[in-house]
Amino acid sequence: MRLGVPVLLLLSTSFALASDVSGKWNGSLEFKGEYARTQTAPAHADLKQKANAVTGKIWKEEGQQFEIEQGQVTGNEIAFKFRAPEGEEPSFIQ
Repeated sequence: MRLGVPVLLLLSTSFALASDVSGKWNGSLEFKGEYARTQTAPAHADLKQKANAVTGKIWKEEGQQFEIEQGQVTGNEIAFKFRAPEGEEPSFIQ
């Protein structure tokens, strides 16, 4: 199993004015791929927020959805982890 790999998900809407991040989001994942090259891929998230906790799913392709773990909102940042099939444990920060 590989160590965690940082992932940045760029969302199409700013969090600055958001009081609740629940809903469907589209953006892109940025991650280190083979030979440590930066790669990007389309990404989608379906988030549910209750107080500061965030749950839901994230996916690149239909049929490959991953459960969000340890999700939380702090100010205008969202952070969570998910397990990809490659054994990676990327985190999400905005």
